[in-house]
Amino acid sequence: MKLPSWKKDLRAYLYSCRDKGFCWGSWDCLKFVNGAVKVQCGVGFADDWFGSYSTARGAALNYAKITRYGIYNNIIEGLDDRLKRSDNKAKTGSIVAIKSDSDVLGYSLGVKVEDTVALVGDNSLLFINLNNFMTWSVE
Repeated sequence: MKLPSWKKDLRAYLYSCRDKGFCWGSWDCLKFVNGAVKVQCGVGFADDWFGSYSTARGAALNYAKITRYGIYNNIIEGLDDRLKRSDNKAKTGSIVAIKSDSDVLGYSLGVKVEDTVALVGDNSLLFINLNNFMTWSVE
């Protein structure tokens, strides 16, 4: 359930993240979206998915632990299990996934913010207008 102050808290979270650049294990797309859910609901959806990693290979091995044991075949199944897939237009605070060239997840994860999607970039958050993505509501 969303906290009463979720909108204000999400804005503050995005502001605090604005100058963080991508870094495996400390600031990557999964950590970013998990944090967005945490400020909206009080708990992240993927808190138990994180291990210790600092490289793409380490992230892939960490991610493989989840899929290797048959929990999920891919990140999309994991999101479907933990969040409610939304076929309607994404609302502010929703989690989105877009296909990417990532060798780790195969997707980039972001947060819907009004008419844009916030994604973790190399040096800061990126706010991009996207039309083609999957979305999960945060309730």
